[in-house]
Order: sequence, then C-alpha cells, then structure tokens
Amino acid sequence: MQTALSTVKPLGSYRLSLAGSTLKLETLTTVTEAALVLTGTGDLRQGRARFQGEALAAVGREAALANLLHIIGQKQTSTDQRLRSTLAWG
Repeated sequence: MQTALSTVKPLGSYRLSLAGSTLKLETLTTVTEAALVLTGTGDLRQGRARFQGEALAAVGREAALANLLHIIGQKQTSTDQRLRSTLAWG
C-alpha cells in the first residue's frame, strides 16, 4: 500500500477481514519490512461498526510518517519511544 500523504513507498501490505461480525486489521508484511504497522479489531452489529486500532511507525520512519499518523488518529509515543496513532470509532 502507498499514499500521497507520505513519501515512504511502499508502506506495507495489510488485510482487513470480516468473519461473522468480527473485523480484523493486520499487517501482512513482517514488522521489520513494514514502514507502517497497522493492527486493530472491531465488530459489526445491527448495521453499526465499532473499531479500535493502532498505526505504528517503524524505527527510523517516524519523521516521514508523522503527518500520516496525525491524520489517521490521535498521535502518541509508544512505550519504546516509537511514533504511533490510536484510532477508534463506534
């Protein structure tokens, strides 16, 4: 995946799946290969989606992904000092 919001290309490979009412977002490329690690879970119930996830910049990619992480969600620093964003809806 890539986006015009970042100079980093590619960002990584991702899968969003729906099994029954459960949503799952995962990074398919390994953590060492992906510039941006995406994870999250949620559900669909009565036509409404709930989701909680995280976007985490790879070490050394924080500056290049700072703007994208700010757009994705609430920007924070992880416990290992990496740049991350959390997102939730529903």
